[in-house]
Order: sequence, then C-alpha cells, then structure tokens
Amino acid sequence: MTPDQINAKIYAGRAKAAARLGYPFSLYRPLTATAPLGNLITTLPAAFNAADNTYQKPNLYGKAIWYTDVDGSQVQIGDYLVNAANAT
Repeated sequence: MTPDQINAKIYAGRAKAAARLGYPFSLYRPLTATAPLGNLITTLPAAFNAADNTYQKPNLYGKAIWYTDVDGSQVQIGDYLVNAANAT
C-alpha cells in the first residue's frame, strides 16, 4: 500500500466521523486578504474537539487549539470553516 492510499483511507475515515458527529460547515478558500470569505468552495461536515477524541472534555483555559475531523482531501492550509447556519 502506498502512502497516498493510506492517506486516502485516513481522510475517508475522518470524513465518516465528521458526518456522524459534526455539523455542516461552509468551506472558504481566500483569494485575497481583503475578502477571505469571498470564495465559497463547498459545504461539508466537520466535528471539533479539544484534543480529546472521545468528545467528552471541554477545552481548557488558555488552550486556543482545537482539533477537527473533516475530509482532508477537500481542505488546504489557510482555508476557513464557517458554521453553515452562520455563513454569509
């Protein structure tokens, strides 16, 4: 099995977890710094957790990092995920 095949399986598993646990988020890929939410790519499910894969612990004070389960084949570094209910 090649590394690309392994990554595809991991992405598919994360996508299944997000579909089961998450909410729909709009995926934006900025084209300019002045309008980061001007380029809507798609809507996909995403589930966020605070470094706890059981989704049962809250984020600790002073810890601004969140982890997400999302289909990694659709996102890139620098993309924005906006709750689809609050999307502009």
